Amino acid sequence: MVKNFFSCLFVCTLLISCSNYTEKSDSDHNIYVSPLGAGDQSGADAKNAIALTDQQVFSTLWQDLQAGDTLFLGAGIYEIPEGIILNSGGTATAPKVLMGEAHGGKNMVIFKGPWQWTDQQRTSAIKVAKGVSNWVIAQLNIKHFYYGVETTGQHENIQMNHLLVDHMNDGILLLGGATTQAPLAGTKNVQITDCQFTHYSKRGIRIKGGNNKVVIRDCDADQGGEAYWYEGNFPMSYQVSDNRQSEKIIDRDIQFINVSGGNNFHKTKSKALKGYWNADGFTAERHARDIQYINCVAYNNTDGGWDDKSPNPVLKNCKAINNKRSYRFWAFEAAKLYNCLSIYPTLFGGVGDSYAVWAGKEARLELYNCTLFNSQHEEIGAEGGTVVLKDCIIANDRSDRPLTVERFGGKVIMDESNVTFSNGTEGEDPKFNDPALQKWYELTDQFNSKTFKGAKGYHFPNKKAST
Repeated sequence: MVKNFFSCLFVCTLLISCSNYTEKSDSDHNIYVSPLGAGDQSGADAKNAIALTDQQVFSTLWQDLQAGDTLFLGAGIYEIPEGIILNSGGTATAPKVLMGEAHGGKNMVIFKGPWQWTDQQRTSAIKVAKGVSNWVIAQLNIKHFYYGVETTGQHENIQMNHLLVDHMNDGILLLGGATTQAPLAGTKNVQITDCQFTHYSKRGIRIKGGNNKVVIRDCDADQGGEAYWYEGNFPMSYQVSDNRQSEKIIDRDIQFINVSGGNNFHKTKSKALKGYWNADGFTAERHARDIQYINCVAYNNTDGGWDDKSPNPVLKNCKAINNKRSYRFWAFEAAKLYNCLSIYPTLFGGVGDSYAVWAGKEARLELYNCTLFNSQHEEIGAEGGTVVLKDCIIANDRSDRPLTVERFGGKVIMDESNVTFSNGTEGEDPKFNDPALQKWYELTDQFNSKTFKGAKGYHFPNKKAST
């Protein structure tokens, strides 16, 4: 991954996994392709690769694979503007695998499409037919497609590993395919690992339509900021969307682990939006539940680091750095934050103040051992909701204003277990190691408190809050 923020053992894991697929293959009939082909083009090995020139060639080859087989893509640029379709899968113990060539952890395969900022053609690099299960996509670069990978629903046991998707609408569109008549028929058991999404117009990953048991691990989605924003686009790194078909269709049991999202930019003079700049790191709508964020980071977003409307999200060891509003929740059960950090919430433009934490109408937000530091405007906003803090540090070193809590018809409950330090002089100094604005991928123990040594506020590392 760029910046090596999360040290994962992806390559070793992938090699072990591929070894397992080969051992379990019913036919051991792997196929090799390349952009131009090679040798006798039998597909028996890399030196005799079949030329992959269009969608029909791919569909025929993929259909020929048996459970456990792999279609190996040789290095080069594949220009197939209509993209490719996965029309069949393997079994639960022997999935079909689409794997690109890689050297030293670097992907050597590029799928290049027709999508441009000014001509956002609706094509997918890889589309998966409805109900196709038990498959793996790994080690690919995808550029200039509307969707990098588009799933159409009712899949089981699927994996996407080490994908780098650049210049697109959505990097991965994960449609569950549940229906009003069968609300539990959506996609199940999804793993998305070690992927990177850059320069998107809408989202890195979008989840909607009744997905269940989704794990997103070691991924980063970076929109690129104003330089990569086009008028009318509304970017966010990760979104769990509502399904307008039925309130019974719920996306549930979703984990984000070691995931980061940032540099999402939006500006508007729209009367409908009343001059409010959107663009978030992590978002979830009301028809989702049981979402966990573990060791996640949201950075440099013109609106929320988190903007989550699901009823019961849980955050552990998360960091929000230089967003307009670090943690923004609407949870009608309770959003719970353990050992989380907010630093330097900042208004980039438009209307509305910056906050470290904000609770919407009827929401309940509970913070345990969290640190809130140096918001440009207010530390806490309760706009009809309730915010409860325990063993937290709320501090700033600003000379222009004291710590500020705003209650717009809501409640903020702080007992004596919490510590406040205002204007760098008033209250008990937590003595952070280095309370300067950090690059998000370099932030580790700089905001550990020398005074409280993990007993209060955020502390790195914190095994107690990990899973």
